Order: sequence, then structure tokens, then C-alpha cells
Amino acid sequence: MSKNILILTGIFLSLLACKKELDLTKDSYFGIKELLTSKNASADCGENADIEGKKIKVYGIIDEDNILLETSTFVVQDKDNDKYSLNVEVDSTISEPLFELLMEKAGKEVKIEGKIRGFDAPANFNCTRKFVLQVSSMEAVSF
Repeated sequence: MSKNILILTGIFLSLLACKKELDLTKDSYFGIKELLTSKNASADCGENADIEGKKIKVYGIIDEDNILLETSTFVVQDKDNDKYSLNVEVDSTISEPLFELLMEKAGKEVKIEGKIRGFDAPANFNCTRKFVLQVSSMEAVSF
């Protein structure tokens, strides 16, 4: 009896640990958590994840405390879980007009299309792979 419980517990835990693989060829928007916790975003430091270099569409909430014109960046949080967020880098040729819109729409939902760039983020004897969404046109952002 206890052997069966251990087997069932092991199966349950392994199912929870499985990461979902996203179909990046589909023309659909992904939530921030959905993207960042997917198998496609899984990579060790020094390695490239499947999402890197690809055009990706995401949706989320504009973090009103992280709209930074001086660095041409802003943060988008997952709609349902603000623990998950993605930094967005904006091309300097469109940053001023786009940031005017972002300030008006702060705290609201946004849809963004851009290219994913990965980087290593070492901290406290450990390293994780992080991502930035690069935006180069006003048309890539909709409210």
C-alpha cells in the first residue's frame, strides 16, 4: 500500500515539474508567466534558450513604477501574477512618443511584439538566464 502511495506521489510531483512547450510559430500572444516558465525559456547561464532571437508576442500589465524614459525601458508584469515580469527595451527613435502613451496607460493591459534577447544574471553563487523584449516600432505596442 505505501509503495503505491510513493509511486503515485512521484508521478504527481513529476507532472508538476514538467514545463509546457509553447508553439512559437503560432500567431498568438503569451502571458509573461506562461512565456518565462515555459520549456522554451529554460536555459542555463551561457546557453541560449529557444525563445532567444525570435519574434514573440506577449501581453501583460504596464508596471507604472518602472517606465524609464532615460534608459528607454519599461516593465510589463504578468496579468495574473506580478511576481513574473519582463523588461522591455525601446528603440531610441520611438521612445519619446511611445513613453508618452505608456505614461497615460500605466497600470493597464498592453500587447507587445518584439525580439527576445537573453543574458546571464549572476547573483549569490548562482546564475540564471533572464530575458529582455526589444521593441523597434510603435506598431509593435497596442493598448
